[in-house]
Formats: sequence, structure tokens, C-alpha cells
Amino acid sequence: MRALGLLGQVDLPAEDAAVPRARHYVRDLLNGVGHPRTDDALLLVSELVTNSVRHSDSGRVPGGRVVVAVSSHFGTLHIDVIDAGSAGRQPYVSSGVSPDSGGGRGLWLVQELSSAWGWYETTAGRVVWFQLTGPCHEEVGRSAPRTNRDEKTDFPTPRTNLGGGGSRSAPKTIRDEKTDLPAPETGRDEKTDLPAPRTSWNEETNLPSPGTSRGSG
Repeated sequence: MRALGLLGQVDLPAEDAAVPRARHYVRDLLNGVGHPRTDDALLLVSELVTNSVRHSDSGRVPGGRVVVAVSSHFGTLHIDVIDAGSAGRQPYVSSGVSPDSGGGRGLWLVQELSSAWGWYETTAGRVVWFQLTGPCHEEVGRSAPRTNRDEKTDFPTPRTNLGGGGSRSAPKTIRDEKTDLPAPETGRDEKTDLPAPRTSWNEETNLPSPGTSRGSG
């Protein structure tokens, strides 16, 4: 579903057949985007279009029309039902309505199931609207890349970047076979960046033993 915008609208004659036509139209729109509250939307659209046909001037005059407009905003579904209104009636929730009531449940259902609802007058007629929150399938973000974590600290382990965007592990530590302690690191010549010769020690004097030089072959 798009982050913000009109998904579609349909202009129908204000007659009983408008109710199933509006429901089918909205169902096709929402099935295309995978909104999780499609069933609630269809029920409420049916109730509001029924009210328009039966109680507004659209259903009383020849050629009366009912418009259903469906929009979305970051997973929140917004639906307008627009008719000619009625000078003697305003939308309100009847008192004493319950799930077992035989009639008058239209706006009560809108109030109970929607995240928000309301109505207002325009030059084109009366608009009764409702909203249903809940992200659709297309708006569920991708999960972030998995980060390797240290088992003891639960902190992310450092990664060494390579030219190609990969990673490599830290250099392996060489250990002394007898003591199982880390062996002394080999110093490097600052000019050549090559390993410097290691100094051997006399076990009796604990002094450096003279090095043995080699000829050039």
C-alpha cells in the first residue's frame, strides 16, 4: 500500500444494489494491497452505504448518487462515504444499541470497530468517514541485517571491512605448545616492514646468545 494517497473511489446510484457493489469494489482494492482489516472495512462500508441509500436525500431523489473513496496513510485505512445528506437528520449513535439489537447498529458498529470516525458537510454533500489502523503486507519493513554478537557480553562483535564489502576474523594468536600461553610477537623492521630476527637467550646466563650469521649462499 502506498504511504499516502487515494487507492480508488467509486460513484454508484443510490439504490439497494449499491451496497454489494461498494463492498465488492472495496474488497478488490484491499485484497490487492493485503490490508489486515479488510473484513472490518467491508462491514463498515456496507453499513454506511446502506444508511446513505435509506436515510439521505441521495436515496430519495431520482438520480441520487453515493461515492465511496478509499485512501491510505502509512497503514491506516481511511474511507469516506459521500451522499447528499439530509436536512432533517444528522449521523449519531443511537443509545441502547447492543450486538443483539435488530436494527440501528450501523454507526454503533462504526464506533466500535474503527480507530476513529466522524462526519462533516461539504458543498458536494455529507461525508461520513472512518479509519482502521494496521500495516498492510507491503508496508512491513525488511528486517535489519543480522549482527554477530559476543556470547558473553551480548555486544556486537567488531567486523573488519574488506575492499569488496566483506569481513574477516581477527588474526589468530600463536600459542606456545608447552605452556599454552601466547607466544611473543615477532617484531618488525620499521623500514622494511619485514619480521626482525628473533633473539635467542642462553639458559645458564640469561643473556642473549650470539647470533649466527649466514652468508649469501
